[in-house]
Order: sequence, then structure tokens, then C-alpha cells
Amino acid sequence: MADLEEELNGDSSGDSRDSIDVDDDSEDITDEQNATLTTQADDESDMDADSGGDEDEDEGEEERDEEQDARMLAHLQQQVANNPYDYESHVQLIKLARISGELEILRMARQRMSELFPLAEDLWRTWIDDEIKIHNKENAADVEKIKALYEKAVLDYLSVDLWLDYIIFSMPDVFDSDEALAPVRAVFERAITAVGLHVAKGGELWDSYRETEQGYLSTLLPAVGEIQTKEKLAKYEKQVERVRDIFRRQLSVPLIGMENTREEFKTFTGQEEVELPIQKLYEKTKKKLDDVLPYEEKLSSATDGEKFGIFVSYIDHEKDPARIILLYERALVPYCLSLDLWNRYLDFLDRQLKISSVALAAHERSIRNIPWTLELWLSYLHAVELFKQDEGVVKGIFDRAYRNGCTLPSHFVELWLAYLSGMKRQLSTKPVTNEGGISASPEVDALRSMFGVAVADLESKGARHN
Repeated sequence: MADLEEELNGDSSGDSRDSIDVDDDSEDITDEQNATLTTQADDESDMDADSGGDEDEDEGEEERDEEQDARMLAHLQQQVANNPYDYESHVQLIKLARISGELEILRMARQRMSELFPLAEDLWRTWIDDEIKIHNKENAADVEKIKALYEKAVLDYLSVDLWLDYIIFSMPDVFDSDEALAPVRAVFERAITAVGLHVAKGGELWDSYRETEQGYLSTLLPAVGEIQTKEKLAKYEKQVERVRDIFRRQLSVPLIGMENTREEFKTFTGQEEVELPIQKLYEKTKKKLDDVLPYEEKLSSATDGEKFGIFVSYIDHEKDPARIILLYERALVPYCLSLDLWNRYLDFLDRQLKISSVALAAHERSIRNIPWTLELWLSYLHAVELFKQDEGVVKGIFDRAYRNGCTLPSHFVELWLAYLSGMKRQLSTKPVTNEGGISASPEVDALRSMFGVAVADLESKGARHN
């Protein structure tokens, strides 16, 4: 068991993160699905026993390993139950369940971990690839479950590759109509919004979008000897304009490789030169690319330790809010545990962008990444007050911070002060008492009552405010 634990530790990574209760919605697992996963895991596992010895010895070793795996699985499941914030145990449990072909345990472990923590790209891609291998593409429910996993995956961290995977999964078997392409077009457009500004990798997404539409365009060409009707001609011309529009949009975004895109546009139009309006657009965009290219070149050659400073300089250099957001999201992929980076990002969203849905979603992600840091919980409380969220939302965040963000007695003092100060600010325009000196509102009574709760709680913890 010690050897197995050492082997599992070799591949694990990550840190403890925020906790959310998970409902057990696992489904029945078929023998065929377990067999598929086991075969796949055996092919990839570095824990296979060496061949050799007589048949009885092999069977005995195999049986011993199965018993050892079962004991280790039970141990890791207990570890996760006892300490939900133990990231390492989650990673080890998933790895061993996958190697052992225990699909039901694996699904439950992955589901629980994804609710507790944001998952890195490689964890999501392995999970989804496993599910795709055993899903029935003719079963609508199976397909929707895969799509639901992609929907969760693309929210954790910025990933062009995950979006491209999602797009490939959404592709229709036959490109025979606009209706057949509608679902994948919707995913393409969402992906463009999410990661289309990625200077280094965004071109891959745009190229895929354009090539998909050009593939559909080729199906609209009349066959040899076919008489093209007005209806078919109109459909063809509409699709030509759709492809041209994607070219135009792509050439308006500073992306590495945009020179090749312009050449491909010339080939598509059959013209030796790009028409003047698009050429001017290209030149303006190319100037922006030349402006940021030094930062991209530094990032491509920098060590992990050097990239943080380059990202900060890059962000400070950028002026466009959408590009600033994308740069922060790129930086958070390797530096998701950086309090400094989260503080910078959240301050930008709260004080400059000021879009509540974007800012509050980022605050939620920050405490999923670093739930033990009280500073981020206090920032979250300030943000929900800034964006005028109702008291139920504020109290919910306070309760979570109380459970997860306070590791010292002084933390409870700071948290209570922040919460009570927020309640008090909400009463700043309301009368505290009426003319008879009696409380004028239930909100005032609630604040007084909450002060009493806070004092009693802090006294029980021996906490004092200096």
C-alpha cells in the first residue's frame, strides 16, 4: 500500500480549495462501460505489473494488486470524506479509480472534485475524453451530459483547446443545412467571445470557424451538369458573405499569423489585392499586433518564474478593457493561487469595468481558488455591497467566509466588522429611532441583534480586535 501511495503521489498536483455540497446523482454503470474504461486505463497506466513467472504466480499477483487497489480506494474515499479540502487526495482517488476501471467511483470522485475546486484543463479533458469513449451518440441524454461537462469546463480557466474540443464534439455528422450547423455556430460564437482575442492561440479558433463555414460552402456548389436555381444561388451567395464576414472579423483582431489570414482571404476572393476597406482594417490591426508582439515573444520564451512579471507589464500596457480581461484570465491559468494577481484583477473589475455580472463571477472564482484567504472574502463582501446585491446574498457569502476563510481568531473579528459595517452603511439614510425614541425599522433591530450575536461569538473564541 505504501508503494501504491508513493506511485499515486508522483502524478498529483494542486492545492486545497473551496467546498460545496454535492448531490449523489450517479447512474447505473454497465459492464461494457467498465470494460471500456478498464482497457483504456490499462493502456495508459504506468502501474502495470511486469510480465513473467508461471500462470499461478501471475494470477496471485493480480489478485493481490486488486485487493491492494480496493484498500487504497477505500482509504482515499475516507480521506476525501474526512477532509474535503485535501486536493491531493481527490487527485489520487481519481487516478486510482481510473486505473482500476471503477467507473462509478470515478464519476462520483470527479463530480465531487469539480464542485469543490476549479479543475485544470488536463483534468477536464481526460474526464470528458473518458465519457466520450463510452457514451452513445445516438442517445440524446448521453450527448447532453457531455455538453454539460464542457459547459462547466470552459468556466474554470481560460482554455482555447477546451473550446475547440467542445466545437468538435458539437459538429454535425453531415453539413447539409443551416439548421444542422446552427448548434456548432452558437458554440463558435461563444468561444470567440471567450477566447477569440487570445493573441497567441486565438487564430486557431478563428481558422476552425472559417474552415467549417467554407466546408459548408463547398456543399452548396452545383454538381456537374446541375442547373442552379435562384433559391440555391441565393443560398450560396449568402454563405459566401458569411465566410467573408468571418474573414473580416478575424482580420480586425490582432492575432499571430494574421498575415496568412490575409493571403487566404485573397485566395478565397480570387483577387490579387485585398479590397481597400479591409486592407485598411488589416493595417490598423497589424499595427496593434506589432505593439503587443514583444510581450508575446517574451512569454513564449520565459520561464515559469519570469512570466508573472511579463503578464503584469503586459496588462499595464494594454488599454482595451476586453483585452485586459483576457490577459488576466491567461495569467490566472499558471498563477491561480496568486493573491496579488487576484487582487489586481478584482480591483480592475470593481473599480474600472463596473459590470456586476462579470465582477461577481470573478469574485466567486477567486474564493474557489484560494478559499483560505480572508482578504478575498472581504473583497467579495465589499463587491456584493458595491453592486447592491440583496441581504440574502451578502449573508450567504459571510457564512461561507466564516466556515472557510477564517484560520485565526483575529480573522473572525475582521470578518464580523466587515459584515456589520456593511449592514450599518445600508441604514445610513434611514432614521434610527422615531420621535419617541423607539426603533424606527426592523433593519435597525436586526443590526443591533447581529451585534449581540457577533460579540457572543467572538467572546466564545477568545478573539479581540486590536
